[in-house]
Amino acid sequence: HKSPWPTLAEIENIPAPQQEALWTVTLAVVEQIRKAKADASLSMAAPVKSVTITCTADAKKCIETAADDITRMLRIESLTTTDSAGDMQVNITFE
Repeated sequence: HKSPWPTLAEIENIPAPQQEALWTVTLAVVEQIRKAKADASLSMAAPVKSVTITCTADAKKCIETAADDITRMLRIESLTTTDSAGDMQVNITFE
């Protein structure tokens, strides 16, 4: 609470993400996994055995970039991605 606000110069020096869709794709994955936990009446802190995401090559690059953050935040033991030309599909195993 005692840290100063970043200056405009500090903010301007933050590099742009390498993948333009990184935030959007990561958010879509997180939302789907959180929804699955809620639908299963599980705590958001409940561990997830595995998540398999079928998606386009571009989305796969984004997910791989954010994989460490996604797995730690959602307590996922195993996260894998596979290529598909269609819409993203997220398959979740809790046990």
